[in-house]
Amino acid sequence: MKEWFSIKELLGLSSLPQSDRGMMKKAERENWEKRQKSGVKGKAFEYHIRSLPLEAQKQLRTKLLPEPVSKGELDVKRENISLTQITDNQLSVASGRMAVVRWYLAQEKLQGLSRTKMLDSVVAAVKSGEIPAEICKAIVAGNGKAAGKVKLSKRTLYSWVLAFEAGESSAEQLRQMIPLKVEKRAIPERCPWLGAFLPFYQTFSNVAISQAYAQFAMQYEGDDLPSEHQVRYALKQLPDYVVQQGRKTGAEMRALLPFIRRDDKVMGLNECWVGDGHSFKAYVKNLSGMPYVPEVTAMIDVRSHRVVGWSIAGSESVMAVGDAFRHGVMTVGLPNIYYSDNGGGQANKVLDTDVMGIFPRLGVHHETGEAGNPQGRGIIERLWQSTLIPLAKTYLSYGGKDGDGATKHLNYRKIRSAMKAKAKDKLLTAEQKRFLSKAPDFADFVADVTACFEAYNQRPHRSLPKNPETGSGLARRRFGNIWRN
Repeated sequence: MKEWFSIKELLGLSSLPQSDRGMMKKAERENWEKRQKSGVKGKAFEYHIRSLPLEAQKQLRTKLLPEPVSKGELDVKRENISLTQITDNQLSVASGRMAVVRWYLAQEKLQGLSRTKMLDSVVAAVKSGEIPAEICKAIVAGNGKAAGKVKLSKRTLYSWVLAFEAGESSAEQLRQMIPLKVEKRAIPERCPWLGAFLPFYQTFSNVAISQAYAQFAMQYEGDDLPSEHQVRYALKQLPDYVVQQGRKTGAEMRALLPFIRRDDKVMGLNECWVGDGHSFKAYVKNLSGMPYVPEVTAMIDVRSHRVVGWSIAGSESVMAVGDAFRHGVMTVGLPNIYYSDNGGGQANKVLDTDVMGIFPRLGVHHETGEAGNPQGRGIIERLWQSTLIPLAKTYLSYGGKDGDGATKHLNYRKIRSAMKAKAKDKLLTAEQKRFLSKAPDFADFVADVTACFEAYNQRPHRSLPKNPETGSGLARRRFGNIWRN
């Protein structure tokens, strides 16, 4: 309990003078024990409670008694909770809250402060980090966030304390600490106006929410017109494929829809290949030194996710596909099935004609996917993000969509200028030579692609069987070698 008091704190006691001057004279006359008040310049004293008159001591101690604490009531929702059926997460949260409350109550009893002051003191200590480490962990657990920050508000702590004190037994106290599962009402039930708003927003022109809301507000006849903020909040609660209906179609819409992943574990090694072409996102010099954008065609084995063959050409064509297929056959042998899109380079008479086509003559069954449905060949569509796109970004001639627009445009103009000059056998200027040098030579490009695909084949993949040594997916090439052996 506090022992030193200033004159301001003593004013109001009926047994003492009711003015500053009168209080100071009485203190000097009766020789009260005093000390200089810390942090204050001049004559500002504090007086010890033991040196005060007995009646004043009684009044002061009565004034300083802890405030009566309101006791919480049992939460009806928690009465029927079975402690044997709560989840591990609920138990962890409840245990954390109980640890915090027990520590708080011990501190409250030890320091003898009123509940309001004690709550403020603890919250301040939490903010400044002046609490034990185990209580910090208990606060994080009590908040229900595995990697959350040590945060505790006065309101939250007070609610935990009241809930804890409402329980008579340990079981009741634990029930009071268990977090209840919040059941949200369905969006249409909470937002009856949403059905009227969506037609203004779900249009192929992709109008902004503010524009759609302005049109909706002018025509809405109900009494419960929402604010634009409420509309934005409601849209965030809906799945993307619901919000984007009418705004996206075809492949873009399919990318948002749920899908079923094909199980490739039923296939054997080298049983099915998937092939596709990719327009490289940077300029490269061809064998004659002329810059161009190469087309890289790759073949992936479905079971091992290994790049078995690839080729480089000037554009998508039957020659590019045939060369990549030849490379794959030379590397690992013939597949039973080849799966691709139905573009001109993949589906044509040279490859597919009965009897005379390359695939029928080799005994390879060629399947093509639906037009506008690249998700069906996701295994190879994803390949470029791990291989050729990162490789293109290492070149100064990079022209991908996420590059700087001004730099890309400048590179395009200057490299095209150099191309035209070379085509007319003109001497290149110093600037044209500088920009032309940004494009790598063809031999360097081939070496980079070879190293890129080789590194990809050596990386572990989570869809492959686990490596007993590391616990991660086996490397693609190693998995292929194990299967073959």
